[in-house]
Amino acid sequence: MDQTIKDNPFGKGWNQERLDSLFLTLEPMVLSLYKKYGEGADSFEDAYQNSYEIMLKAVNSYEEGSLLPFIRYYKDQLIQYYMDQIQENEHLQALQEAVEALDDRGRWFLYHHYYQGKKIEDIAEEFGMNIQGLGKLKERVLDQLRDYMSD
Repeated sequence: MDQTIKDNPFGKGWNQERLDSLFLTLEPMVLSLYKKYGEGADSFEDAYQNSYEIMLKAVNSYEEGSLLPFIRYYKDQLIQYYMDQIQENEHLQALQEAVEALDDRGRWFLYHHYYQGKKIEDIAEEFGMNIQGLGKLKERVLDQLRDYMSD
């Protein structure tokens, strides 16, 4: 396998067949890294597709003449992708726990304002509430979420 891949994958020397062949060569490493870092983060199909996209980016960004072999460069890119996914999932889980820790009124407000995308004025009009009161509720809810997330 060519360790100094630089050309644009769809330009001179690179076609879909060569890219697919390269990916098949790298597939055992892709599967190994998925088992080590990716299970639970993505479905296998999504992870497989993302691995291919990461390979395309790695092919384009790899510096010819680099002392780092392409395989190692690509492996580092995949590991970074999985670490980012793990961190994002942990953050989302913490946010979900923070939302669940809110009282019913706080969750009700989040649902209408953020999930349904309603403006405070629209919520106030729809439910016959005071706009200033909803503004204070929003401030309180966001402070509670911020406090929960910082702990």
